[in-house]
Amino acid sequence: MLSFIDYIRAWVEAMENKNPEQLESILHDEFQWTSHHKSSLPMQVRSKKETIAWCLETKAKFLDTKPLYTNDDVFVFVQDIIPPEEKNSKFVTMDLVKIKNDKILSHNHVRGIHPES
Repeated sequence: MLSFIDYIRAWVEAMENKNPEQLESILHDEFQWTSHHKSSLPMQVRSKKETIAWCLETKAKFLDTKPLYTNDDVFVFVQDIIPPEEKNSKFVTMDLVKIKNDKILSHNHVRGIHPES
């Protein structure tokens, strides 16, 4: 079974160490990453391939990830993010991840200004 910790570790490995193998292996072929807010990102929905490319290019940092609810079908969590284009700002995201056949089918998030910013 895919665990929440495995999923987060795969993102960290892809983003920080530029090694996408773990993330690639757990994302469903039909995976979509959707951002439900206006952002600096050029697209609001990314495919598996586009998500991996973003991980390899970004200098964003995810911090302090906290699960709110997890089971075999979904992960719900919050995390802080420091985007590279706004180094003096901190944001918080709320994320919903859907799982199908032990693969990540979708990742949806909203982002707002962190209350400590």
